[in-house]
Amino acid sequence: VAEWLAMAFGFETTSNFLLSAAVIVLLIMEIKNSVLISKHENRIKTLLQELSIMKSEENKKDR
Repeated sequence: VAEWLAMAFGFETTSNFLLSAAVIVLLIMEIKNSVLISKHENRIKTLLQELSIMKSEENKKDR
């Protein structure tokens, strides 16, 4: 299967195809993880802001 795909995509050797495929898969995984981390960072930022507002309101009530 790998040999057929390598020839279909114009690679001279199967190993070059497998290396390229591995790099592409890792690149896709890295992009997916970066998006996920960015979403988590935004969620953490929102939660910290909400917590700060709640603490500020609590401090105002105590005064």
